[in-house]
Order: sequence, then C-alpha cells, then structure tokens
Amino acid sequence: MRAEKIFIVGAPGAGKTTAAKELAKKINSEFIDTDELIEKQEGKTIPEIFEEKGEKYFRNLENQVIQRIVDLPEKEKIVVSLGGGAITNPENLHKIREKGIVICLYAEPEEILKRIPKNSRPLLKGDNPLEKIKKILEEREKWYRISDFYIDTTNIPKEETIKQIIDFLKIAEKLHFSRVNLAERSYDVIVGENLFQDENLREFLKRKLKNTLKSAKKTFLITTSPIKEVPYGEENLGKVVSRFLSENFELYSVNLPDGENTKDAFYAIFLWNFLADKDIKKNDFLSILGGGVLGDLGGFVAATYLRGISYINIPTTLLAQVDSSIGGKTGINTSLAKNMVGIIHQPAIVISDISILKTLPEEDFLSGLGEVMKYAVSLEKELLEFLISKRKEIFERDLQTLKHIVSRCADIKAKIVSEDEKEEKKTRMLLNFGHTIGHALESALNFSIPHGFAVSIGILAETKISDIIMSKNLFPQCLEIFRQFFNEKTQVILKRLENINTEKFFSSMKLDKKTRGDEINFTLLEEFGKSKIEKIKIEDFESVVRSVLGEVLKNLSSIA
Repeated sequence: MRAEKIFIVGAPGAGKTTAAKELAKKINSEFIDTDELIEKQEGKTIPEIFEEKGEKYFRNLENQVIQRIVDLPEKEKIVVSLGGGAITNPENLHKIREKGIVICLYAEPEEILKRIPKNSRPLLKGDNPLEKIKKILEEREKWYRISDFYIDTTNIPKEETIKQIIDFLKIAEKLHFSRVNLAERSYDVIVGENLFQDENLREFLKRKLKNTLKSAKKTFLITTSPIKEVPYGEENLGKVVSRFLSENFELYSVNLPDGENTKDAFYAIFLWNFLADKDIKKNDFLSILGGGVLGDLGGFVAATYLRGISYINIPTTLLAQVDSSIGGKTGINTSLAKNMVGIIHQPAIVISDISILKTLPEEDFLSGLGEVMKYAVSLEKELLEFLISKRKEIFERDLQTLKHIVSRCADIKAKIVSEDEKEEKKTRMLLNFGHTIGHALESALNFSIPHGFAVSIGILAETKISDIIMSKNLFPQCLEIFRQFFNEKTQVILKRLENINTEKFFSSMKLDKKTRGDEINFTLLEEFGKSKIEKIKIEDFESVVRSVLGEVLKNLSSIA
C-alpha cells in the first residue's frame, strides 16, 4: 500500500506535530497541521475558539478541514497532523483510513503533562489535569487502536520516532490493506506474501496485533491437523503461527476435525468448555487458522463465549481469504439447513498470507475460484476481465496474480460490509449471488461437494433465473466463462450432482435466511458486473427454479 497521505493521530502532547513536520522533510512531502489551518481560518487560537464558540463548533470546523484534505488529488503527497480528538468522529476515521496510512503516537499521562504548555489545551483546563489526561486516553483508546502503526513516544527521542515511521512505510508498501469501516469496531484485512516468514513483516504484524488487542493476555488457537502440517518455508504452518502468537500471548490450541461436519453445535459446546477450562477471559481472544468452516465455527464461538470475546482470522484457503473471513458472519449448521444458527461478530483483524495458497489442494483452490467468480460476475466487470485474461497465471498460482485477486475481492467485500453490515439496506445481500441455489445444493447433496463448487453452480442457475425474470440472455456467455475454468478435477466433482435429492433441495431452499414471510430477497444479474435485489414470491421463485434447475444441471453434466 503506497501512502500518498500519511495521517499522524494520537493524544495531545504525544509529539504529533513535531513528528509530522520532521517526517515531511525526510520524505520530501508537504506538511499540514489541522489545528493550524483552523486557527488561520478563524483568526483565533484553539483555546480561544473553545472559549468563545465551544467544542461542538470547533469539531465542525475540524471535520470540514479533514474533508478538504482527503479530497486533495492523490498525486499530492502530504503528511497531516490531526487534532487529538479528530478520529473520535467515525466519519473522520473512515475518511482518513480510506485515503491513506494512519499512524498513532502515544505517551504516558505523566509524560504528556510535562510536555504540554500550561493552558494550551482547552480540554485540560481546571483542576487535576493529570486525571483529565488519563480519562481522555482511556476514552480514545478504542479509536487509537485502529491505527495502522502505533508508537509509544514516552521514552524515545523524536529521531527514533521518525525512523520507526519510515521503516513502517517501507513495510506497508509490500502489503495491501482492505478497510472495514465500522466506527470503533473498524479493522483491516491485511494481504501479503510470506507474512510469517519475512522478519520485518512478522514483526510489524506482531506489533499490530499487540496494539489492537492491548489488554489480552491469552489466545486460543483453533485449527486442524492437516492445516497445521501445511509446509511453510522450512517448517510447517502450525508451528510458525503458534510461535508468532506465543511471542506476545500465553497460547493454548486445539485441533478439530476437517470438513463441513465440524460446523456443528457439538463442537461449539466442546470449544466453550475448552475455553472455560483454560480460563480464557473477556479480554482474551481466539485465533482461527483455517478455511471457511473453522472461521464460521470459531467466530460463532467467539461471539457467544462470555457473550462475546475478540477473535482474529488467519484464512488458509482462497475461499476464506476472498470471502468468508471478512464481514463477521459466523454460524453453525443444523440437520435442516446450512448456517441456520449464527450471529454477526466482526474479527479484530484478518491476516491473509497468499503464499499459503501455493500448497492448497486443487479441489480447495478451485472451490475458492467459485467465490471469486461471484464478485466478478455480479459486482465488478473489470475483475471478470482480469480473471479471463490471467487464466494461465491463476492456474499456475502466480503470487502477484493471486494477490491482486484476493486484494480486490477483499476491497469489494470490505466496502459493502462497511455500508451495510447487517443487510438492513440490502446492499450486503448482493454478496449472496449464487448462494440461494448453492446452499440448497449443498444440503441436497449432504455436503458432498465443496462450497465454492455449489456457489459456481448457483451462479449459473441464478444467471438463468435472472434471464427469465428480466428477459436477458446472459446464461450462455456465463456458462462459457465457467467452461474456461473447468478441468478434470471439476468434472469429477460435477458427477456428484447425479446424487441430488430434489425434494431436500427445495425444502432447504425454503429455509433460506433471505426469506421474509412469503417472499425471498433474490439477487438478479442485470449485466456482467452489475446486480440488484428483488423481492420474489417464494411460490413463483420455486416454480422458476424447478424450470431451470434441470437445464442447468444438464449443461453441467455434458461438460462432466
């Protein structure tokens, strides 16, 4: 992530303005101080503005100044020192996260008191300024922890502060940050290569995790034996990740069975009891190393244990990296349908190491492409064109190609989740394209086909349904696109469609979470890269599905 705009935030007296000025000189950049701009605009000092107009008036001015800064052309490289309370406004926080890198400077309360000139800070006026500083730091901690890089300046010279920032900026250029913006619950999806192997990247992540989960003492790692044994450099993935976590936290771990059957109430109860046995507290967190199944189960356990603890996702499959690890949807299956019991509970951070995808079994890799196709077909035509043009590189698992795919999908999902976390505006429902049919297929086939394959079939079927409802003709082209990504392994899996239980398919479909009364919110494909949500009577929808399912399966069986 190249940072054209660098925002320095943090407590008053932590050294923001000094650091920002020095940094701007070092990297040959423009320097902006929001407080100075406000003072110049108003012709008054900040204390005078507070005294005469009040804090609310000042915050409105601050919001306007920040908006002008984020609207500056991208080519203009700037370092910005923000007022201490600027990012406690979620809109400001979201804007600066979308437009640049956010670096937070901190200092201990006693040190801040020494540094701040008397009567220079309106919020510290009156008796007992030290207690006021402590209160401000405590109130703002939940906002400051969201920064990309965090430096405690209490006992270090300004030269060391600048050096640490410059070192971090070099590291950031190797990474991609997808921003999920949800006020104080905001977090990043960090995408990169060899994240636990490269010493500088590993140290950055270790520091980031410690600052994000400051009060945590313990972590509980959930994974599976096959995932633990995945080769990673000269060691295995489980050993490397365990060592990474144990450097800052007391580590416990458990290996669960592989496969969809693990998303079950039995394993949720098992994990709740295990966490209690290890005395995992409210301030501790779960670490999930695995694919979509473990992410769903682990997130659900984190959401419900002690009425909610933090968790981090380290997704190990393409499907999880582009989709299921992002957005906080957690859950377990029942005998009737997939994801019947669950809750939305956002992770604290998602760490996606694309180098893990090099050793991903072929079936899992192809399954992940199904979720990638969902984004490309229904939401972003440019991504679809990229996939078609890079077919060879995709199957060779070229890391730069995969990094672009994972980053782009993560960006799309992060933006949608930020806008509509709980599907109240229906925007997030667009991400269900292919899943109404896909989930029903999984249930009807007793989960004998991987999720991504079910989604791929669902995409084709729902494209055909869209054609019928909107008088389009996108299905033939969509089928041809999928043909380009089918291979011998795909054909073996598609043969399992012969075992479909049609009645179970339709009964499962009626339990879909998108149903409201006698209607279903269904994603219709308007054109490649564009979709919309329409309410359809369930009775009418079932009739259309019955008319197209056979044709779609016939087309697929001819390929198989």
